Amino acid sequence: FFFFFFHFEEKEKEGGFCKMDRLRQRLRFWGWMTGYMAWATLRHWVVGPVRPTWSLAFTLLVIFVRNSALLSPPHVDAIEKIRKVTGRPAPLRGPVRVYPVTLTPLHPDLVSLHFTPTPTVTPTSTLTPARVPAEWVVHDSAWGSERVVLYLHGGAYCLLSPKTHRGLTAKLSKYANARVLAVDYRLAPEYPFPAGLNDCIAAYRWLIDKNGGACDPGNVVIGGDSAGGGMTLAVLLSLRDNNIIPPAAAILLSPWVDLECSHSSWDTNISFDYLTRATPEFNCGTMYTSGKPLRTRITTPSTPTHIPTPPLSSSTILPLPTTTTTTTTTTIISPPQQRVSLRHPLVSPLHARDLSRLPPMIIQTGDAEVLRDEDIAFARRVKSDGGRVTLQVFADMPHVFQAFGRLTPQMKGAIAHLAKFSKQHTIAQRNDSDVLHRTTPPTTTASTTDNNINNNTQHQQQHTTTATPDVGAVLAAEQDEQQRE
Repeated sequence: FFFFFFHFEEKEKEGGFCKMDRLRQRLRFWGWMTGYMAWATLRHWVVGPVRPTWSLAFTLLVIFVRNSALLSPPHVDAIEKIRKVTGRPAPLRGPVRVYPVTLTPLHPDLVSLHFTPTPTVTPTSTLTPARVPAEWVVHDSAWGSERVVLYLHGGAYCLLSPKTHRGLTAKLSKYANARVLAVDYRLAPEYPFPAGLNDCIAAYRWLIDKNGGACDPGNVVIGGDSAGGGMTLAVLLSLRDNNIIPPAAAILLSPWVDLECSHSSWDTNISFDYLTRATPEFNCGTMYTSGKPLRTRITTPSTPTHIPTPPLSSSTILPLPTTTTTTTTTTIISPPQQRVSLRHPLVSPLHARDLSRLPPMIIQTGDAEVLRDEDIAFARRVKSDGGRVTLQVFADMPHVFQAFGRLTPQMKGAIAHLAKFSKQHTIAQRNDSDVLHRTTPPTTTASTTDNNINNNTQHQQQHTTTATPDVGAVLAAEQDEQQRE
């Protein structure tokens, strides 16, 4: 019934949709979604899970997120509504405190562009504003810690905020025993590249400046997920090229390092991951580099229709010649004037010529996500250029699985790895023995480390190890903490 009755095309009217069209659109969305959910549930119990380690709840969540974008394609004109729907703050569990702050940039921009302004983009939109909003996320166990994690949220450079990532940043603060400063950088398409990048650089320079955060760079870890991971690498490249002291380490969760999306995992894993391919109406990569797409309305007059005249006679009164003309309005959506190439090293760090002299980094990616191949390729590049990198590929996991909470058993093991890596590469003087028992990762890891990144060159599966970290110690510690609370 759902598949038959609600399968129709929406008719766009001049000036928007009427109430009946909106109702039909919602019925069509939930009708198809109900069908997808019912089919996925039946398949899970009859055939088996889509991926060996996926539970039914996790399968339905991935299907809902992916099909939401397919059934209701996002549109650049509705980006504020999309941000309102996807930007709800994540709930906080446990003794976690959030402090909104406003950072004052203490230095001029590092990245600037010289380009011809367009009607939708002006040169002033890329300058660092007088204030950069951010928020401190601190677990009670990390209160007063000298270790700081500068976190850059994901969201394809166009969506989300530090509020949506509070669940993840709270976990990092708890297990890494660190204070987390999450930056609310400016988003595209209103503020294209390099506006957000300058905000993140300004936040880091404020953090290590004696007149700002007064933090030792050796106690600062920078990190991010998805687009935030790519932004993290762009910050590190900018700091290196300008001879600014870098942070002690970097943690990258499924970083987006190739905005061209040219690797084969976009084809092999598109049916498992919840990310979908870009469309001409909503291409986050293009909006990040160039701003809003251009909408051009073309009015085309049709061929004039002449009223025929009767044959001439002595009694005929000739009418005035009249014509009937109709017009057709067509909306053409085209990308704006290209200001920056998608292969720019600060846009797609995978295409940077030199990846040497970067701080040690850990990269976590999922075997079932579309960004898997580009993350592996980036780790190879860093290793070949003499960098220090640890690559962890978690079996059956989609994009940024660390943010799915209890639905993914691998999440706590992955966070534990990030916490241990942060502690190993910082020089914090505070005694961490009271939280070490909660953050020590298991001896059996799901990682492809420095020594074997370049050895696995034949088949893609050789880069993948089964992610079955033993999180018993972490779970037991959480239960003890809940009892104490």
